[in-house]
Amino acid sequence: MLNGNLQSLVETKYYGWKVGEKKYNLISDLSIFAGSRITRHDVKTDDPSSSLCTGIILNDSVAVMTNYEDTTRKFVYFGTWGWQSLNKDNLGLGVIVNRDDLQTITDDKMSHILVFKPGLASARYYFMAAWEKEPGGIRSAEAFGEYLENTVTLLENPLQVVFK
Repeated sequence: MLNGNLQSLVETKYYGWKVGEKKYNLISDLSIFAGSRITRHDVKTDDPSSSLCTGIILNDSVAVMTNYEDTTRKFVYFGTWGWQSLNKDNLGLGVIVNRDDLQTITDDKMSHILVFKPGLASARYYFMAAWEKEPGGIRSAEAFGEYLENTVTLLENPLQVVFK
């Protein structure tokens, strides 16, 4: 665990996590930087034959946004915006995945699911929430879509520090 002025990191180790008839060991590293809505999640499993996925709750009354079809983008976002809080406030939820690691996006009865390619022993993705009533909050689906687009652009163009 790291808890500093600029970054906080929590590592959780799961031993014997049962999925179907198999058990897995997993390491989950969650990190967030000061002033950011984005949490980076690094997941490692002891069995690269396992299937990793992440997702967002399926809610029929919210707007869905994704850049999945834009194959020129290195990162894929999937987001929802609308009344998703228990207080019936507008909330944006988003997940961003490196396209090279993503197999597909699908749904089941309860979730939108981003499925990672088989054979990955580790995966990195980002998730975030934006509440309309937070200080400087995002107040519309359009603004949340722009936020997701801007975040992908930042991930595709990381800050580089060069000393001369």
